[in-house]
Amino acid sequence: MGQGNEMMKGPKLSFRQRLTWAAHLFKALAYQYHAELSDQIRPLVPDNGVIIDVGAHSGQHTKIFARLVPHGKVYAFEPGRLCTFYPEQG
Repeated sequence: MGQGNEMMKGPKLSFRQRLTWAAHLFKALAYQYHAELSDQIRPLVPDNGVIIDVGAHSGQHTKIFARLVPHGKVYAFEPGRLCTFYPEQG
């Protein structure tokens, strides 16, 4: 087993922390509560724009922003370790 496997393990979480993380992941994947914001934000951002999402939490807004700037960049920052998500690169 190489160094890469150690990086994938992440921090040790208590049972309660794992439940919280799983709930955040489920909501991020299954629900899009903020999808209606797309129509309001779309006129403000060009296709090649840059969006900085500070306090990205589980990434719900980040995913919306990524769709709004298909030729741009989205930089998402989340200081809380339990809320960190792993977006696709591309």
